[in-house]
Amino acid sequence: IDQDSLDIINIEFKGSANGYNCNYDLKLLDLEQDHLSIPELDYATIIMLPSTEFKKICQDLMVTGGDSMVITVKKNEKMARFTSVGDFGTCNIELEPRDLNDPDGPIMINAGDDINMSFSLKYLCMFTKATVLSEHVSVYFSDRMPVLVEYKTGSSYVRYYLAPKIEDDE
Repeated sequence: IDQDSLDIINIEFKGSANGYNCNYDLKLLDLEQDHLSIPELDYATIIMLPSTEFKKICQDLMVTGGDSMVITVKKNEKMARFTSVGDFGTCNIELEPRDLNDPDGPIMINAGDDINMSFSLKYLCMFTKATVLSEHVSVYFSDRMPVLVEYKTGSSYVRYYLAPKIEDDE
């Protein structure tokens, strides 16, 4: 950020191997709204998988024309199920743990509680744009709490939070 123009950020990418350089001057937004703080939560269930695989799951579920992803994890089973139902059909994807030495990358499923929650598929697909930042993504769940999708990059991270779709019981 240049001190002369505090409303613009300059981002420069230099490709040492291919000679490709890219320079962005992006306008910053000054939003007038209340600060939304997100409390630290102890999530009961964690799924860690290759970020490309999470992106593929989201894209495959979009084919049904559905607007929700239902995630089901049972504490006593070593499996996570991703489901979408839409105008064009139904898609069920089952994900099982994989070893660290697996050529497709490891998958860890740590289920502290049973989970059966629904989230907006549109927003989860938007989150997967961060796939280029990290080889792995961690997805954290607790019943009736926002999902946390975390991409670690170097010594930092990109975190997305998404509230679950909760059906009215009335």
